[in-house]
Amino acid sequence: MDEKKKFQYEYPAGMHTLYADNTRPQHPDYYPDVVYVERHRPLTLQIIRQSREGEKNPAIVYVQGSGWQKQKLKQYIAKLVPYARAGYVVVSVEYRYSEEAGFPAQIQDVRTAIRYVKAHAEELGVDPDRIAVMGDSSGGHTALMAGLAYGELFDTPEYGEYTADVGCIIDFYGPTDMSKMFLTEEKSGIIPPEERQKRLLFQKAETYEELREMLQQANPLAYLSPDRDIPPLLIIHGDEDPVVPFSQSVILYEKMRECRKKVEFYNVAGAGHAIGIWIPDIDAVVLRFLRAHL
Repeated sequence: MDEKKKFQYEYPAGMHTLYADNTRPQHPDYYPDVVYVERHRPLTLQIIRQSREGEKNPAIVYVQGSGWQKQKLKQYIAKLVPYARAGYVVVSVEYRYSEEAGFPAQIQDVRTAIRYVKAHAEELGVDPDRIAVMGDSSGGHTALMAGLAYGELFDTPEYGEYTADVGCIIDFYGPTDMSKMFLTEEKSGIIPPEERQKRLLFQKAETYEELREMLQQANPLAYLSPDRDIPPLLIIHGDEDPVVPFSQSVILYEKMRECRKKVEFYNVAGAGHAIGIWIPDIDAVVLRFLRAHL
């Protein structure tokens, strides 16, 4: 027993040693273009995970912002890697963009994707009871609506045996009070075609009255009330955002507090719209929030 273990090499004086971690895979695996539903074309998921066979890990259903226009899904995969490394199955959702399908198609698609993840939880290595929805910019709005809104308007039949309920919501600088984002005061009658194109998500609205109704239906604040069960919410916004005013997140935060719901709000001082926000400190905030609520 006194015999020393023989090593293949002699260790030189002053050499530093690190210790292997054989408990987890060494890097996330990427599964591109997984079809989750057929509309008039296939809609896909980009899936990243770093887990062993048989594990059931929490999942993040992520909605990439694009101004409700065509998403560049693969361009932003890298910023999701820290969450996969932390043990989350990250599912980035493609939705129908505004030119091909206006409101509420995007919300329908994300809620369908959430139900898909639950339906395929075993093969994806997901715990179906621990799913968060997260999005940035227009994707933040869609994530809020997917997690807060209710009613037949926002659901489709696919995977109908599962709910689209989530454990928590993470909103990066998403629009909230849509009537302030798309001003229509004192306007009436038919919306000119050239102006309809500027309405993005609401291009289907032919009159200003119809547009105002859609804006109310698409307002996450309309689905908050003290007597409803609301998932815990994390809001992150830069105070120099030139696209989505910082005040949009303030309104949401104050409404959540008024309704006495769980909410955290982080201002990233000096950050613009998606510029300067995706930093390690914010990754740490998001992961702490997820660990607390999933």
